[in-house]
Amino acid sequence: MRNKLSFDLQLSARKAAIAERIAAHKIARSKVSVFLMAMSAGVFMAMSAGVFMAIGFTFYLSVIADAPSS
Repeated sequence: MRNKLSFDLQLSARKAAIAERIAAHKIARSKVSVFLMAMSAGVFMAMSAGVFMAIGFTFYLSVIADAPSS
């Protein structure tokens, strides 16, 4: 029984060729496509930040509400 590797072993020259092909594909994208992907990434980050801010604000309010008044 032979062991099967779960990762792909490539030579450095082949890795460079793959990276070059991927870079050429990324450069050839349309400006509209790149803009839409950037906007969707920005919306995702803003929504994620908003969720964490809401959780933090809720925690802050719960701590303040339980604090004894002096």
